[in-house]
Amino acid sequence: MFVYALGRESFSLEMLASVLFGGFLFYAAPYLLWMVIVAVAKPSNLVAHSGFIASTLALALIASLWFFPPDPSGLPMQWILYWPLAIILLVVVPGGATVFLRTKAPNKAPQPTPKNGAAEL
Repeated sequence: MFVYALGRESFSLEMLASVLFGGFLFYAAPYLLWMVIVAVAKPSNLVAHSGFIASTLALALIASLWFFPPDPSGLPMQWILYWPLAIILLVVVPGGATVFLRTKAPNKAPQPTPKNGAAEL
């Protein structure tokens, strides 16, 4: 995108900032949001990774809409759906991973050691 923009107009710092920071923040927002949630909530590795996979899935699904006929207005209208789809997937996919972990191993917490010495047998 940056190379395309360079070919279309003259180079300026304003254009550089717009393309790099505007585009980066737009596409990285779901990843950054999930990164903050992981840092605060400290979920298991499976749940943490499933959120990043959900963000990638949202980006891939929206990008795949380029294979269909374009909007008659010529505007990339599908990108309006990127953030809402990412938010929905960030709730559904890690939520499903959490449910999977809890149903797969509900008693995974460490068991207390008996006080009567039965653990030594």
